Formats: sequence, structure tokens, C-alpha cells
Amino acid sequence: MTKSLHALIATACIAGGAFCSYAQPTEPVFQWGNLLTGMVGQDQTRGIATYGTDAVYWMAHNGSANGDLDVTYGGTLLYNGAEYEGTSANKNLTILKTNAAGEEQWVIHSEAGDFITNEGSVAVNKDGNLVIFGAVRHTDLKYENGINIIDAKGNKTELGWNVGDRRNVRLFLATATPEGEILWARSYDVSTAPAPKADGTRADFTADAVNAYALALDAENNIYIGGRYRNPLYFPKANGETVTLNPKNVSTWNGDAQQTTGDLYVVKLDSEGNYLTHLEETGDEVGVTYTWDLAEKDGYIYFSGYAKGDGTIKLGGVSLTSNQYVCPIVAKLDKDLKPEWAELLPGGAVGGKNAVQSVGMTVSKSNIWLAGMYNGTISSPSNEADLVQSTQGNIREGFIIKLDAADGSWLGAANSRSEFNQNYLTGYLRVIDEDATQNNEIMVYGYAMNATAGIFLRSYNAETLVGEPDKSWSVITGGGVPTAIDIAYVPELATAYMTVRGNKAFTPMGGEASEAISGYTNYLSRFDLPAPIQTSQVNIEEETSEAVYYNLQGLRVDEPTAPGLYIRRQGAKTEKILVK
Repeated sequence: MTKSLHALIATACIAGGAFCSYAQPTEPVFQWGNLLTGMVGQDQTRGIATYGTDAVYWMAHNGSANGDLDVTYGGTLLYNGAEYEGTSANKNLTILKTNAAGEEQWVIHSEAGDFITNEGSVAVNKDGNLVIFGAVRHTDLKYENGINIIDAKGNKTELGWNVGDRRNVRLFLATATPEGEILWARSYDVSTAPAPKADGTRADFTADAVNAYALALDAENNIYIGGRYRNPLYFPKANGETVTLNPKNVSTWNGDAQQTTGDLYVVKLDSEGNYLTHLEETGDEVGVTYTWDLAEKDGYIYFSGYAKGDGTIKLGGVSLTSNQYVCPIVAKLDKDLKPEWAELLPGGAVGGKNAVQSVGMTVSKSNIWLAGMYNGTISSPSNEADLVQSTQGNIREGFIIKLDAADGSWLGAANSRSEFNQNYLTGYLRVIDEDATQNNEIMVYGYAMNATAGIFLRSYNAETLVGEPDKSWSVITGGGVPTAIDIAYVPELATAYMTVRGNKAFTPMGGEASEAISGYTNYLSRFDLPAPIQTSQVNIEEETSEAVYYNLQGLRVDEPTAPGLYIRRQGAKTEKILVK
């Protein structure tokens, strides 16, 4: 029996036939931490997905170059990355599965191809299969090697396409079984037509016209992907037809991948990756629209993104007016990607500066939480006096915004300096919401770019959004100039899995420092949090001839198939069962 299972069983007790609470830790408890390392200085994690209580999937891009091909986890070789002869490194796709104790179960990885860092995500569908989304191009100067991935069974899946002497980015999507066997993998084309230059001429080729950021799944195993595109983007239907999405915010684009132009996309695909529908964006041409995040909740798809540029855009027919600053957009979409509502939160400047980045969205039963980092202001669409504002324009600060999930109305916001006055660049990345906690609290995962402050968890009152410094912790320090990347929270265990990046040894709260490192790499970890599982006093003393099941919230359920811990009552016997 694993340590995580012991912890899970400890969270429920039965006394006199009733569920009862138990004393949770009063601060985060470190369980384990391991380095995930390729060519030192060239590694980046991206997303985390969990399934049940003992399966964790980590997405990363690990560097390799000739003479330095090893990708390791906890000091043990996972695989050898692609050869590379340039001045940087090739970025290899790594999909690592661990159990709750951090032990490697298997790895899926690329053998050839350059996967784009800071893009893509992973999620698990209702059948327990893993969905992998990203963007990829050929390894520089290795075009003849194609693009392929190797699954946990050693099977090779080819993804290559003929590019001659050029490497253009395409979208990548795949599914894999819980055992790490690839079921299917495919790529989606974007046009490489040349873009206009400022002098009126045209480049001969466009290499980087699409980005992959957001992924969500629904109960029917449909797949929702989102990002930004700047050339026509092509999706096949199951019947062989092709649907073309054409961007409108591109008249001034010169082909520079760093230029803030292009259109957001949200596309619904079936369980095999075939096109079903997409979110329509029409209206004026503005500077850029962009997808940040997607989430599924209770049969709806929630969207977050932004617009920047003066004009009126229409998101699925809903008119939204943006300005010259970054203006977050949030929407609740039905399964056909038609908005139930959509809101644009006007942006503004502080000290002449405006920027918003690294925004994560959490959707609870009743609220939508945005967490990110910024300079400037973000305000309510209905009342400009309701806003969140950075204290200065030069150093980015963290923010959280609370919206009503029913209609998108503004419920409150907080700036990271209000109760945590640290003069460091600070990023808030994601909220653990009050649906998974008691005492009307939320917890924010983020970082300060300072080795002493490091990676933190900060508690806030969920109603007032006032920070609680006495219930906040620097959970990982060191790391040189550490940055938080992502967090996955398992409410059944009150457990958080985190990825961080830094260029020096990491020191977890309550644990030993990692081995020394000399360049940027990734640290994967698990902490058990002081966020108690909600339990209720429910009498289950009644004897029944048939088996009756309850979840940990004390609610009677059908015979369980979803992973988790349940209580089974039959006759006079009551027992705990774990569904994996």
C-alpha cells in the first residue's frame, strides 16, 4: 500500500455509522521532489494532469544536442533526445507518468522533431486515456529525420511531413492508454504562405504561424483546443472534407513570430481528432486576440483569453469593445461553442506600462478565478471603479479576479502587494478554489523571482479576497531565480503536484535540497496541503441486503467506476474501497 493511499484512508473515519472530520496538517507537508533534466539550461515543463489518486502525468520539453542527449528523472535515464548541431538545443517532448509517490511508471517521448516550449497541455478523458496537445516543427538542419514519438511500449509513430529545407510549426495531438501506448497521433496544417513586410515586400516563407496553448475535454471525450494563429489553419472532418479557419488580425503582420498579431482559435474535435465546430470571432480587425485557457465544468466550456487593439470584436456573435491595452476576455460556451455569455475586462496602464501574462483559469461550482501577473489595471466591464491595479509600472505583480460563473459578473479582485508587500517580480498562476476547501478560503500558487521568497502558496478569504499572511508559505526556495510553472490539485487527497524551474539547487519546505544544477532545469514535487476534504455527518447505519455506496462527501452514489475512495455498506458491514 502506497503512502498516498494511507493518507487517503486517513481522511475519512466512520464512527457510529457516520462520516467525521479529522485534523488536517496546519501547513503544507513535503512528500517528494525530483529533477527532470535534459541538456542543462534547455528544459521547460508545461502541464500536469492527474487521474484518480495514483496517476500523475507531467508534460515537459527537454533539451538535447550532440554529445548531451540524456534526459533523466531523479538521476535515472529516461531516454536519449534528438541529435542537434546548432547553437542552442533541440526540444524533445517528454510525457512522464508517475504514481503519487513520484515513482516513474513510464515515459512517452519524441525521437525526432523540435517541440515548442511553453506550449501545449495534457488532460485525461473519462475512459482514463491521456490526451496530449502541442506544437512541433522539424529539428533544425535535420529535416530528413522527420518527426516521431516513441510510446511506453517502444512503438514509433511517424508525424513527419515534407518540408524541403524549411521547418514550419504545426499543431500536434495524440491520445495514449493508461499504460502509455499511443492510440493515434496526428498533426494539423497551417499555411506557410509569405507574410507582408513593412516595406511592402513579402517574406518568402512563414515558419511560425500557429501557437498551441489550451486543452479541455468533455464527458463524451470530445477534445477542445485553443491558441493563436496568423495564417489559414486547416482541420479535417471525419468525412475527409477540410475546414479552413482564416485570421483577420494580420494585415500588418510581417512574419515575425514575436509580433503581437493574429486571432484566437477554439476548436472542438471528436475523440479521434476530427473537426466538429469552432468558436467564431468576427468584427473589426484589432491588433491581436488570443486564447489563454479552457476548462470544462458541468457540461459547459469556459474560455479565457484577451484582445489588444481598438475596435469591436464579436465572439460567437457577442459584441465586445477592446482598447489599446491588454483586455482579458472570459466566456461560458455551450457544447457547440456558442456563448451563454462573454465579457471583456478593459485594460489600462500604470506609469505608462501595461502587460498581462501567465493567466490561469479555475472554474468552481459558482465562480471563475483568473490568476496572472501584470503591470497596469484590469477593470469590471460594468463599473470602471471595480478594478485591480498594480502599484507601479516597472515590476510585474500578481493578481486574482473573481467572476460569477453564471453570468460573468465581476465579484472582486486582489493585487499581490496588498497584504504581501514584497518588492520582487511576482506571478500568480492558479487558484485552488473554495469548492475544495473549508473555512471559505482559497489558495494561490505563484512565485516571486527571488530565491528566498521562491515558490509560494498564499491563502485568501474567498469572499473578501483579503490575503492571510499567517496561512501562506514559501514551499520551494532556492532555484536561483525560480519560476512557478503549473500545479494540479487532487481534492480527495488535499494534495498538490507542482512544477518549477530554476538554475540552482531547490530546497523544499520541510525537505532536503535537490542536487546542485548549473543551468535552468525542472523540479517536480508533491505537497499535502492544509486544505481539508469536505466531509459531512451522514448516517449510514441502515442495513441493506444490497451494497450501497457513498462518496467522501457523504452522498449516495451508484456503484462507482470513477477513480477515488468510497464507502461501501452491505448488511451490517461498512468498508472503504479504492477505485483505481
